[in-house]
Amino acid sequence: MPKLPVVSGPQLLRVLTVICYQVINKRGDHVTLGPKRASNPDRTCLLVIPMHKELKIGTLMTILARASLSKDEFVKLLHNRRSERDCEDVCMHPEIRIS
Repeated sequence: MPKLPVVSGPQLLRVLTVICYQVINKRGDHVTLGPKRASNPDRTCLLVIPMHKELKIGTLMTILARASLSKDEFVKLLHNRRSERDCEDVCMHPEIRIS
């Protein structure tokens, strides 16, 4: 099992938008994500992502657990670079930037 890298809020947001989540709200420095579609029963809860420069390991682990995402899957998705343009269609609110 790989060691989790230190990631920022925007990095985590990019990974989660790839796996069936979309931005539904932003308040302060926190972004709320909801499932794109309810067809996946594992990914139905809302996630709140703090947009900090570095996320604490406990915060990251809790978010990954709520998203039903293993450490291995997360690391693979994190290293699978996608352009920001590919993730823009995920956001329901165009005024919320995910960079």
